Amino acid sequence: MNTLLIVLTLMAGAPAADLVKVTEHTAKLADGSPPAPATVEEMAWLTGRWVGDGLGGSTEETWGAPEGGVMIGTF
Repeated sequence: MNTLLIVLTLMAGAPAADLVKVTEHTAKLADGSPPAPATVEEMAWLTGRWVGDGLGGSTEETWGAPEGGVMIGTF
């Protein structure tokens, strides 16, 4: 689920016409479509510890706050 949120966030600026459905819950940019401009600071909402069920078991992610243009995370 967290991966889906990340993909949707990164693609939020893309016009719907530029999205191609891959599966029921995923989409990608059409070939040749430029990605929406974005900064790592826009992903600050991801900072913290995320725990849940997925991928056949219990999962956990931890993300540090944006610093120096990067975020460090573990899964």
